[in-house]
Amino acid sequence: MEGTYEVTGTSSPIYNSYLYQKLDTVYLAFKENIAINSNTTSVNLSAKYNSFMLMFDTDNTKSIEYGYGENSSNNIVLSKVDNIYYMFLDKLSIAGNDRLRIKRTSGSESNIGISKTPFENGKYYYFNDITNSFDVPPMEQGN
Repeated sequence: MEGTYEVTGTSSPIYNSYLYQKLDTVYLAFKENIAINSNTTSVNLSAKYNSFMLMFDTDNTKSIEYGYGENSSNNIVLSKVDNIYYMFLDKLSIAGNDRLRIKRTSGSESNIGISKTPFENGKYYYFNDITNSFDVPPMEQGN
């Protein structure tokens, strides 16, 4: 039907509980006005990132888990592509004691609390092993 419409919505991973949360899927949000007329054959929406991305180098790293307790059954293993471990989170899904457990190939382990880190949606953060902190370059527009 011809007219002007406001399109709103979100796209996020499907999960039943914290234990089954998908960390390899980006969260998106939509809110814009579109006009439909007799010549309209398609509609393109501009999504805004409703999440942020954490990335880690795989050098010297055996695995990385995201969780909230000492019990590894409560943790989710991060996805890996090429030489990067990664995860997407929205700010609302982080609880007060969430942390990352980094298991090194040497056998050592590091725990990083992330609940108080001021992550921003729409940005990616690369964990720098040397400084033991996250670098914060802005996300760039894609094609």
